[in-house]
Amino acid sequence: MEKQHPTVRDHWYLLGIAVLRDQQGRGAGSRLLRFGLDRVDSAGSPAYLEATSPRSVPLYELHGFRLLRVLDLPKGAPVGTAMWLEPGSG
Repeated sequence: MEKQHPTVRDHWYLLGIAVLRDQQGRGAGSRLLRFGLDRVDSAGSPAYLEATSPRSVPLYELHGFRLLRVLDLPKGAPVGTAMWLEPGSG
């Protein structure tokens, strides 16, 4: 994944958010993401993340991220989606 990480400009890298399966769909993921995005917004920088579940892509899009590409990962790995957020979009 590191080889596919964008290097075009400085940005925040949102490495990981996880919500217990029985808590999904209740807003916990949005609250966790908002915590990180508040820091990103105050810095005025773009942000990058890798969605490791197709189910999480709409959550990130709701917060302003756009799809960059599906990541090229080893056979058997979860689907990875590279996503980017421009400053002020979240």
